[in-house]
Amino acid sequence: MRAATILVNAGPDFWPSTENLQNELWHSAKELDVDRCKFLVDLVRAGKTDLNISKPDADHDYDTALHMVYQNYDVANPRSAEMVKLLIDGGAEVDAQNQWGRTPLSGRDGNKNGE
Repeated sequence: MRAATILVNAGPDFWPSTENLQNELWHSAKELDVDRCKFLVDLVRAGKTDLNISKPDADHDYDTALHMVYQNYDVANPRSAEMVKLLIDGGAEVDAQNQWGRTPLSGRDGNKNGE
């Protein structure tokens, strides 16, 4: 059993603030850090936090974590597809729009790594 799952199931009822967890989610999405993101999604599923998987980041064009993954999407990197699946399975809104009206998929148009 993965350590993150054990911590989620047996961990304390008090976790860092939702704001700090939200920042962790955005950073894990940008860095394609699947393990860190999975831990955060597991916290949401276990009811340990009210973290919003689809909350937009006001400091980055109101992009959601899913927008951030698609901006760094690389078809040669299996973590890219794994991260997209993880976020969508965790409740990410695929049609969420940033401040420019772009959804995660439409935001890929300018990405040099994606196809």
